[in-house]
Amino acid sequence: MGNGIERIQEKINSFRRKYYLNLLIRGILFTLSILFFYFLTAALLEHVLWLGTWGRLLILVLFFALVIYCGFRFFKDPVAFWISKRGLNDEQGARLIGNYFPTIKDRLVNLIQLSATSDSGLAQASILQKSKEFEPVQFESVIRINDNKKYLKYLLIPVGIIFIILLVNKTIITQSTTRIVNFDQHYSPQAPFLFTVQNKSLVGFFNEDFTLQLSLEGEAIPEEAYLIIGDQNLKMEAVQAG
Repeated sequence: MGNGIERIQEKINSFRRKYYLNLLIRGILFTLSILFFYFLTAALLEHVLWLGTWGRLLILVLFFALVIYCGFRFFKDPVAFWISKRGLNDEQGARLIGNYFPTIKDRLVNLIQLSATSDSGLAQASILQKSKEFEPVQFESVIRINDNKKYLKYLLIPVGIIFIILLVNKTIITQSTTRIVNFDQHYSPQAPFLFTVQNKSLVGFFNEDFTLQLSLEGEAIPEEAYLIIGDQNLKMEAVQAG
């Protein structure tokens, strides 16, 4: 009896190991997909809206909350099995296996229940006979690790978009991420134009006129520019390029 039921229990153990490995791999794919999608969404929102301190803090808090949720949702059972050796017992494993093999479901569960409650010689002989029926069946074969490839698309979509953005304009991602991480610092949106001082030297002399030459470049050029000296705002004159 021992050899027969022990072989069945080992087959159930093999099923459990592959079952939790499959859950672990799937959990990794789902977690990475969710976190990359959230990261992409948060970076784009910050790039467009230039959120304030509290908005960026909320994004950061939600990210860590999402990490905790994914860890609990997808890794609780695999970690409990691999580290704490807690998980499906023989009967629960037999019932789960029976969902994949409907023709043996009740017989396998009954065999596990019988082996746990019967010590008589007649019961042992019956268990040994019944266990032989399951020897040709590979329980773990119903768990197909490669089936998880279909979930890769959920990860590749946000990763692909991030990669394209980095190629086109990486500052959309890098600067937004920097502002979110340093949520307690103040940031102002960059002006859509650039001041360029044309003077080769900025050295002036007392009581002598000094002309500051300035050019403006960008998507939107302001109509007027002022030079601020102390409390004075000196309007600069526009000169047509000749």
